[in-house]
Amino acid sequence: MKILFLKNVPRVGQVGEVKEVAQGHANFILKSGAGIVATDSILKQHIKKIEEASMKAKGEESMAHEIAKRVDGKIFRIMGGANSKGSLYKAFKKHDVQEAITKEIIVAVPENFLEDVNLKLTGKHKLNLVYKGKILTTFEIEIV
Repeated sequence: MKILFLKNVPRVGQVGEVKEVAQGHANFILKSGAGIVATDSILKQHIKKIEEASMKAKGEESMAHEIAKRVDGKIFRIMGGANSKGSLYKAFKKHDVQEAITKEIIVAVPENFLEDVNLKLTGKHKLNLVYKGKILTTFEIEIV
């Protein structure tokens, strides 16, 4: 029986795979909710989902490169209260950096495009714009 795996089943099949399995295995997989019978209509739906995910990934990647062009080498300023030694009263995190960039370039920057940061001092800080672990460009945050 042909099964579309919805969950990983060790030594039998992985999520998204379509495999011909023995009736006994098929019964177990169907009852446990780890798969469904792979009819023609189910297979068409599965292929459509894969294509949609691929299109979304391509769109996200082109968006990351467009944002990288806009922030490349720029300095973004954030106002922060600090003591006389330059230590901030409140640390700035990824979300704060995201807001500062979004205000300046007028394009929403997804948080997953930025590295985790914990800025606690005034001055300039070099940061990276990343996409899937790859550094696309570098920019600076200046806290005054």
